[in-house]
Amino acid sequence: MSAHLSRLAIDVFVVGTASALEARRLEKHIADCERCRDRVSSARVEREVLSREVPRMRAMRARPARLGWLRWLLAPTVVASAVAVALLIRPWRPAVQIKGGAAFQIYARHGDRVFPVRDGAVLAPKDQLRFVAEPAGLAYLLVAYVDGAGAANLYVPFGGDQSVHLDPGARIELPGSIVLDSALGPERVFALFSREPLRADDVRRALTTIAVGGASSIRTSATLAVAAESQQSVLFEKTMP
Repeated sequence: MSAHLSRLAIDVFVVGTASALEARRLEKHIADCERCRDRVSSARVEREVLSREVPRMRAMRARPARLGWLRWLLAPTVVASAVAVALLIRPWRPAVQIKGGAAFQIYARHGDRVFPVRDGAVLAPKDQLRFVAEPAGLAYLLVAYVDGAGAANLYVPFGGDQSVHLDPGARIELPGSIVLDSALGPERVFALFSREPLRADDVRRALTTIAVGGASSIRTSATLAVAAESQQSVLFEKTMP
């Protein structure tokens, strides 16, 4: 076994799907490795949070669309600009659902805490974000952001040239997390669901239009001028802890 367990091995151990032989091997490694014990503890906390949040979000989906639908998606690991995670200090507001039945939720890790991120949250550098989404029949997803430093780019697919293809009938969970950089101020994340792939360059141009308007434009611009069948956006404020 390698020096430390992979994330997959930890997930298998926490979920309890390892074979009896593999479970014994993992238990022995975890007993002898403090770092992996800490990672297992964090994974258990995250699983606990998700198990509480998913039924609540499903219940919210049954309410009228004006209340907004909250769901989820996990994004690949990238080091990039975003917004960070701390205790919410403003009244709760749902993520913005523009149209369509697709759903999007951000989860964040701040130290040992893992929790859903609400629109208007206050976040911090070096926190981590993970995304969860349900396409609801739309086969393509692109997740983009614009921040107070003027950065405007894609989170999903990171470095790609168009939307990623999804199973349109499934809830999508992609492993990994986004590590937030030190750019402070407002940041808005957009989830763009579509029937056909969107071009990354078109999305970047739309993001740049918002970026040139500065912080007030980022805080007030909840949609992008692109041909997505469903758009959702979440605004964060990133500050030093």
